[in-house]
Amino acid sequence: MEIKTKIYRRQQQVRSYDIDENLELKLNVIFQWFSEIAWEHAKILGIGFEELNNIDKFWVLNSVNVEINKLPKWQDQLILETWPSGISGIQYTREFQFYDDKQNVLIAASSSWVIIDKNTLRPILPPEFSYLDELLKEKATENLLKKIPIHKDLKFVTEETARYTDIDMHYHVNNAVYVNWIENIMGNIFPNKIKRFKIQFSNELKLGDKVSIFTKKENNYIYWESLKSDDKVCFRAEAELENN
Repeated sequence: MEIKTKIYRRQQQVRSYDIDENLELKLNVIFQWFSEIAWEHAKILGIGFEELNNIDKFWVLNSVNVEINKLPKWQDQLILETWPSGISGIQYTREFQFYDDKQNVLIAASSSWVIIDKNTLRPILPPEFSYLDELLKEKATENLLKKIPIHKDLKFVTEETARYTDIDMHYHVNNAVYVNWIENIMGNIFPNKIKRFKIQFSNELKLGDKVSIFTKKENNYIYWESLKSDDKVCFRAEAELENN
């Protein structure tokens, strides 16, 4: 199969509704952009939402590992870049990099995805997509597939309910919404900055579902874990902060 666009790039301006009170790009917006450019590239490759939907399959995001060198600010012009980077077990990996106008890498991220069969709701490895393992092997970050450890003594901080505006085209809470919940828990940690952020998803939330979120801070690390009403883990996340 001939692939014309192994790496996909496009321009993006940081808009007023993408930023926080420090005029810096919000973490949940970074995740929105990940999903959007991944979808755009997947469509070019013939494996986008519509193409998989036609054969009763869909993509599900498993985990994302983000490294932040510098947060873009309001009105900055960026280059967003993404590429598929192979197959590990049943997971398809995809990389992201955001550049400034001087070609400096501001944000790098690695992600893992699975293809779900709509009829069985189980992950599958369609043989016709095996070529994705042969495009590029270069990774934007390390330790993507390393599990976030289970932590004890986390404290309950809030309960969230999946509302109408949280739901995406797959009828479950969008990944960026979870990140938004975490940002609201953190509040403004300025002048501390997030150096690395990792989130792993386990079970989906649908409209009306409730989730309890717990957290813990150790030195320069913050951990989060969320439990559904049936005590199943929804997501785990961790952030490493820069030293003051």
